[in-house]
Amino acid sequence: MALETGGVVALLLGSSVLSAVINQVWTAIRDRLKLTKDAGFSALYLAIALEAYAGECAALVGDSRNYHASDGNAGTVRGNIAELPDFPASIDWKALGLKATTKIQSFRVEVETTRAMFKGLWEFADGEEIFPQVREEAARLGLLAGVIAAETRKAHKITAVDYGSGWNVPDYLKGEYDREVANRRRYEEQQRRLSEEMWAVAEPTEQSDTGPTPDAPASPPQTS
Repeated sequence: MALETGGVVALLLGSSVLSAVINQVWTAIRDRLKLTKDAGFSALYLAIALEAYAGECAALVGDSRNYHASDGNAGTVRGNIAELPDFPASIDWKALGLKATTKIQSFRVEVETTRAMFKGLWEFADGEEIFPQVREEAARLGLLAGVIAAETRKAHKITAVDYGSGWNVPDYLKGEYDREVANRRRYEEQQRRLSEEMWAVAEPTEQSDTGPTPDAPASPPQTS
């Protein structure tokens, strides 16, 4: 039976609406797949950049330790932590998401703040105090960079770094960080004890200088 005019119009409209819905769904799926792919590549580029920075921090700690252990005959003197290079321009931060981007950019701020702190310390402290702090902070920030990189790989199902039998950067940084923290705490305890001993020696002297004096014997009455 032939379709009436109204039926034909309704059929055409229905087909158009269905086609539009299908197109929209397909476009959304395609965009989502592209976003996921872009996020995966961005995560990989970011993880590699952070792992490279962790390696730079490890090299800095090793150079500094060798320099001071050899009285300057080996290694390199380091008066500040390594600068964090710019991340690859190919990273799509929107694809990575706000939470991940916030964590990464906050890490950059922490690195820059720490570098500024050491620049200020050189105005009134000497190298013997600063060099150990530089190694401690370099190890800490290198470890943090490695942790963020590992979390990024895991979140995007990217294969973790296999150090195998080679130089394990995270293990090295962890060992150096623990060593520097232990040395710092030992030094702080020595300074505390030294300060207590100095005060203990100075305290009796201060009391004798400022404390009450024994009463002088009364003068005999004067006779006229």
